[in-house]
Amino acid sequence: MKSPFLRHVVVAVTFLFLTEISLADQLPAPTGKVVLIVTGNIDKTNVDDTAQFDIEMLENFPVTTFKTSNDWVEGITEFTGVRVSELLQSVGASSYSFRALALDRYHFDVSGIDFDKIPAIIAYKKNGKFMRVRELGPLWIMFPFDEYPETDTEQHRNASVWQLAEIKVK
Repeated sequence: MKSPFLRHVVVAVTFLFLTEISLADQLPAPTGKVVLIVTGNIDKTNVDDTAQFDIEMLENFPVTTFKTSNDWVEGITEFTGVRVSELLQSVGASSYSFRALALDRYHFDVSGIDFDKIPAIIAYKKNGKFMRVRELGPLWIMFPFDEYPETDTEQHRNASVWQLAEIKVK
């Protein structure tokens, strides 16, 4: 290339392309109150070595809603949230094995669940309303127990961590 102008254009376009790739690998930083922190074997972070999410960020994922019965709420309840598989993929998780930690420090090691086949969600709404801490929120891992009867097991019930605050990917 003999033209200095053309050389500058090529350099600028290359820079913009590489910047676009780099930005696509990053997560936006939360602007509201952080409700979920993902740590461990993840490739994408936004605050130090963690991926942190506020409610607005979770709402920006494709929404999954289902109605199901469960052991903790009487009757059929509607839950809305982000699929566990989509959230873990968004942070570049190395696997679907993780420790789910609740606000009260309860934890359960989740493994052997195919979240691609079972549309479990990290629910942030129950019956159309955001869940408060006293209502087992603000986040709750929920399985569609009625639609997928194979999830009506002790393992899946234990993995239904309410007041979810952190996921540590193994």
